[in-house]
Amino acid sequence: MSIDTHETKPRVVRVAAVQTPPADSVASGLDRATPLVARAAADGAELVLLPELMAVNYRFTSEMWDCAETEKGTTVQWLRDTASHLQLYLGTSFLEACGDDFFNTFVLVTPEGEVAGRVRKQTPALLEPWFFRGEAGPHVIKTALGRIGVGVCNDNHRSYLPRLLQKEDADLVLMPHCWPLPARAGGVVSQGDLDRWHELQSSLASLYARILGIPAVFTNKVGPYSSPSPVWWLPRSTDMRLPGHASIADSDGTIKARLADDQGVITAPVTLDPGRKIRTPPRTYGRYVYPAGVAGVIVLAPAWVGSQYYRFSGSRRQRARLTRAGARPAAPPLAAGRN
Repeated sequence: MSIDTHETKPRVVRVAAVQTPPADSVASGLDRATPLVARAAADGAELVLLPELMAVNYRFTSEMWDCAETEKGTTVQWLRDTASHLQLYLGTSFLEACGDDFFNTFVLVTPEGEVAGRVRKQTPALLEPWFFRGEAGPHVIKTALGRIGVGVCNDNHRSYLPRLLQKEDADLVLMPHCWPLPARAGGVVSQGDLDRWHELQSSLASLYARILGIPAVFTNKVGPYSSPSPVWWLPRSTDMRLPGHASIADSDGTIKARLADDQGVITAPVTLDPGRKIRTPPRTYGRYVYPAGVAGVIVLAPAWVGSQYYRFSGSRRQRARLTRAGARPAAPPLAAGRN
């Protein structure tokens, strides 16, 4: 049950970010994540964040739809079982089939194993609009821990999100990502571009903490990125990697913990302090929360083309209906309890 106990006094919460590699299937993704969540629990974490589409095969072909689930499917059941077993808040996103559509839906579950709330990705990026659509809506989930803001990957980069989090009076923001970068400079990508994007990944949590005055937890997938691309001028998948860069920033912008290009877990205490919240409108740069330059414009073209493909795709409608009627993969075993 979602509870809004909006306290006015500062309080300390121990949070965790888990970083995992791409999954071949829902079952393998959940199986890989289970011991990492248990490790975070053993380190005292009260809230654990997993990457965006943690148990989805992140390949931009029909293989992605093979990982789709209903709103009460395998991933949500795993979240409920694991959260209640380990007595913590736990969240990730999954590919949801609903009606004739697919959505990237983040779910946060309470220590009692109840769904506290859901947030759908509002702005799919680059090649994602070919395979699921976005949906605008609230970005804050009310819990006994506080008002938990959620930005799913590209939403965090858009200028509307910090304004929405301010309006909805978020106490903390979760930033799950599945964000690949070129492995090396070449073609349209300069070394300066690459350095800037790595710095952005490493500092996005701190940026949000500074402009909003609330803690931020950023995590990303890590490892090889092997998706083909229908757009010839983008970097080949063999030249791309998911670089990780998980970080936890306190409400004053201080980085409390950081993880580079490794699978693993970071935990840290953060302070939810209403007195630190910044009420003035955050500075943004057009569509983005940072100067995006030419790259910010270039990525809009394949996204628009993909959204049109998706809109008229009969295959998408058929696959969504089949998913809603189909069988679910078996869930992995539960993690061991807290030490």
